Amino acid sequence: SGLYTKQGFTLWSSAPPARPLALLDVTEQVREAEPEIPVVAVDSGRGTIDGCTVLHEDGRPSRAAAVIDLDDGTRTACGSSDADVIDALLTSECVGRTVVIRGGGLCFEEV
Repeated sequence: SGLYTKQGFTLWSSAPPARPLALLDVTEQVREAEPEIPVVAVDSGRGTIDGCTVLHEDGRPSRAAAVIDLDDGTRTACGSSDADVIDALLTSECVGRTVVIRGGGLCFEEV
């Protein structure tokens, strides 16, 4: 699965597990280990892609979406319907890439 704050997965096997399934809430341990990052709305800025995806409509790529760690230590989410941005996310590893937010949209152009 892919919820932003709680990850999940499925593991298939032909043999029973050595131990029964354990459902653990590790929210507090994660909160202690990882500082919260303030999420802000921005119209422009510069940062690094922390996570990204491409949304599809009618079987075709239609919009890029990304979570950006801004240079001031905050985080934001933005997107783009620009074909070049969508293509970049589909054809290369963009996590860690420096980007520009311009007009609230994701850009790969330099400032």
